[in-house]
Amino acid sequence: MDPYIKPWSDIFVKYLFGAPGHEEILLSFINDVLTDSGSNKIDSVTIENPFNLQEFSSDKLSILDVRAVNKEGKVFHIEIQSQGSDAYKNRILYYWAKTYSSQMKKGDLYVKLKPVISIHILNFSLIKGIKDWHNWFYLCKNGNIDMILTDHLLIHILELPKLKSILGMNHLERWLYFLKNEGNKMNKKDKLQIIIKDDEILERAHKIYEHFCSDDQLRHLYESRMEAERLHMTYIEDAKMEGKAEGKAEGTAEGIKREKVEIAKKMIHKRMDKQIISSITGLSESEIQQLEDQ
Repeated sequence: MDPYIKPWSDIFVKYLFGAPGHEEILLSFINDVLTDSGSNKIDSVTIENPFNLQEFSSDKLSILDVRAVNKEGKVFHIEIQSQGSDAYKNRILYYWAKTYSSQMKKGDLYVKLKPVISIHILNFSLIKGIKDWHNWFYLCKNGNIDMILTDHLLIHILELPKLKSILGMNHLERWLYFLKNEGNKMNKKDKLQIIIKDDEILERAHKIYEHFCSDDQLRHLYESRMEAERLHMTYIEDAKMEGKAEGKAEGTAEGIKREKVEIAKKMIHKRMDKQIISSITGLSESEIQQLEDQ
């Protein structure tokens, strides 16, 4: 049993930002991200995929994100990831594209599409060679931010390891310090108290964390998910080693493809989510579906 609940775990972040009644918490966080990048605040937000205890209990390896819309129809997609590689950049685009395209129903006109703002909180460094902990990306002409092709794509990347000091923090930095250090007894408690003192939103977030830790059902869900992820990663590493051994003789693109297919087959056998299989192997969901149908 892990007595320490990591505040950057996806299950807690999903609960913090995605549970019914936590809309004000989510709105505060989104507005801090927007204002830090020079964008205008939004007035309200509605959670589209609220936290559901029963749903997560039955699917311990589902991808946990938060999707919300404001009154103008802008879509906000928030995901936290504790570890990853350079390939996570592909995942960012994949989930942005999936969220954007999911707005369309058969017969809809493209004019109905609304902007999708993706916010990724990472507990690893993805953007190398840059000290900034908050970076955001548009589609613009030749790198010219004054000539944006469309405001429908906006991606924010927040990297927790790059956050160093608590001095002179703006509110978004305070949020990230909270997500990085809440509950960690290795850090001096007075530092966190300085961060949340006289801050209504962060004090509420602190109480939500304490409630999560003390609730037997939520703690059990957290522990079950952590164990499932540990087994999942162990299984993936074993499958990769087997796949490399089988494909090593070929040493070609065909061998690499074969390795991915073998890993995917093993994951399918374990009834893992298609999205997870796709993000790990690089195979498309349609390719994974074909393997399932075999």
